[in-house]
Amino acid sequence: MSPTAGPAVLLAGGAGGWWAWSGLRLKPVLGLTSAHNYLDVSAPEREERLAQAEGAWLSAQWSPEAGTAFEIRYLSRPPSGRLECAVLTRAGGPTAEAARARAGQAVARLAQLPPHVRGEEIEAETEIHSWMVPFTPAARGLVEIRKRLTWAQITRTETGRRVGLAFGEFGPGRSDWEELLRALAQLPYRAALSICFVPFPIDLSFRKAVADLAEEYAYLGRPGNGDIIFNAPAQADPFAKDVTPRYALERQRYVGPCYRVRVSLAAEGELPDYLGQFAATAMAPGGGAVAMRPVGEEGRTAVSNLNALNSDWLAATYAQGVPPTALAPAEQVLADLVDPFQARAVMRMPTHRAGHEELFDPVRQYSETPQRATEPSFPDPGLDKDRFG
Repeated sequence: MSPTAGPAVLLAGGAGGWWAWSGLRLKPVLGLTSAHNYLDVSAPEREERLAQAEGAWLSAQWSPEAGTAFEIRYLSRPPSGRLECAVLTRAGGPTAEAARARAGQAVARLAQLPPHVRGEEIEAETEIHSWMVPFTPAARGLVEIRKRLTWAQITRTETGRRVGLAFGEFGPGRSDWEELLRALAQLPYRAALSICFVPFPIDLSFRKAVADLAEEYAYLGRPGNGDIIFNAPAQADPFAKDVTPRYALERQRYVGPCYRVRVSLAAEGELPDYLGQFAATAMAPGGGAVAMRPVGEEGRTAVSNLNALNSDWLAATYAQGVPPTALAPAEQVLADLVDPFQARAVMRMPTHRAGHEELFDPVRQYSETPQRATEPSFPDPGLDKDRFG
């Protein structure tokens, strides 16, 4: 490939539309100045500055174009005890060239990386495919990290709501991912951590739906008129009363650019339970997340999500035991919606940590732009370009 050709774009589609995938390899940078690597501040302040830099990058990726998604993906490399990382993107369009152009625009945004990370353009379609489909996960090699759902039967009948729902949250703040990433790297078989972001425009209809939920729970959470015949006031529903402040906060929080997020773990062998718990704790130190194995045939959809950067809904898995009809469309969105501050909690970029054994192969100089690496040699993975989505 010519040095001016830019990153490779993998295309698939037909008369119904086209999809395009592309991306960058990510590596931590050594040899930075103090200003770039925050070496002149305390460890907690350094973590906060890293969070701010990565959060600013994340916010800059938001695009309202339908079909756009991007993902931070970690792959283990046994038996080396190290990880590789890439940021991948998917874009759609009515034609192959439209999809390619949108993918190119997305990669240009992705390439504006924080100073502690360096990007290398992926220049071969086969390598893009090998990042998207790195292995075939084992039957018990899939875990989804979700906001924790709590629920209860509603004791009041005026609004027709039978089941009350509450959503945990990612965060607060950012915890140390060292334990999670080292555990992933030490597995004896290949494994992946996938953190996929899909921009979600907050329109008036969604804001109204959240406002209606907030008002409904507030109503059910205070005493009502009750039975007018027997003059018996209705007692406040205890669950509704407890979750009213959460819905009031969500009504205020989800008003600007947000993302729907899918966090998945996959491995060639069985994923130990502790790894899912490490991930849930790392992303939600306050206990607001849970690790779930896909239910039944939904494992196939989970694999498809990984292989194509999709976020298709896993109804039984994501319900977490909640009655199937309880999750209306707005509540399905709330189940994985994150604002910019919550989004920081569910992502990390490769970072050099002085005094720690390296988890990644670092680069040793700082560059403002992605660097092209020598094109690696990959076997033909048998990509079927008529399958997509």
